[in-house]
Amino acid sequence: MHPGLKGQFRKTSELTGPESFEKWKKSPTDDNLYAVLKEVEPAVKSGLTAHAGGDKAYRTKARVLAVDAIKSYDPTRGAALNTHVYNHLRRLNRIKAKRQNALHFPEQTHTDRRQVDEFTREYTDIHGREPSDTAIADGLSISVERINRTRLKEAPTSRALSDKGDLAGKSKSASDIWVDYVYFDLGEKDKKIFEWTTGYNGAARLSKKEIATKLGISQPAISQRVSKIVQKLEEVKA
Repeated sequence: MHPGLKGQFRKTSELTGPESFEKWKKSPTDDNLYAVLKEVEPAVKSGLTAHAGGDKAYRTKARVLAVDAIKSYDPTRGAALNTHVYNHLRRLNRIKAKRQNALHFPEQTHTDRRQVDEFTREYTDIHGREPSDTAIADGLSISVERINRTRLKEAPTSRALSDKGDLAGKSKSASDIWVDYVYFDLGEKDKKIFEWTTGYNGAARLSKKEIATKLGISQPAISQRVSKIVQKLEEVKA
């Protein structure tokens, strides 16, 4: 073969990628894709070791990422397929960190829930009524958001947690902000009435009779307090 033709052949071979990859490109069947995946398995193992500490729990995810890499591979860009796959598996770093954070959430919430329950019992024994969320927050030096999360059945997935453990990135409308303002401006009993009447901060909603029993005041008194709270809430419409 003429040297020039031989050099051209090598260049063309490099640009078209591995034979198994070319076969899959021409006939994208599952069997052909599996053949490519088998060929890049060494890169998958290396990527799993480098980017997920070799944790076998991420092996399936690593192979899913490898398939994504195969489908996005462009030989004309110069990188070998194995290199492209290995680089694509860097995403395992973020996936692992995200999973670890998600696993940490229930632990923190469980601890918070236990502390909230203990504080609530002690406060009730002393004052004869349950504390408001702000009273709990002040007593435990944690945010109201963290108290609210103890009432959730599972960890939130749509919003990230800030460094302080609060829900980050929550946007509120003007009316939402006013509701918060009204709540925080109330006395302790009125805060509990607000929570139990509206379900504010995830509190269980109770009837006026139940609220009256818990707070040790009459139902008419509850109604009067509710009316005053409603008047404050409606001021935002004025």
